[in-house]
Amino acid sequence: MPAKQRLPEFAEALDLARHDASAPQPRCATQDPEKYTGDVPPTRAEARRLCEGMKPSEKCDLFELCRRSALHEKPKWGVHGGIVWDNGRQLHLRRKLPAESLDLAA
Repeated sequence: MPAKQRLPEFAEALDLARHDASAPQPRCATQDPEKYTGDVPPTRAEARRLCEGMKPSEKCDLFELCRRSALHEKPKWGVHGGIVWDNGRQLHLRRKLPAESLDLAA
């Protein structure tokens, strides 16, 4: 199965950011790449902070577009759109237990 490509609108936004400093810029472009694609994946909270920052003014200009593209593309590795990816799968997904496995008879 061939790998999916980035969403065209995200690819265009990245291309524009590379060529026009006044265009919205990805937060990851100014950060240490090791944080996003290093050998040890960050926690779920760390991944969100990498892309969203600690306060609203730090949020990546391309966050929503990057996240949508990542969910479409399912990247092989790294942090994309605040999500940690490994072999095309999201790490840190919460798994819901089936209702019958919960002991609520107390």
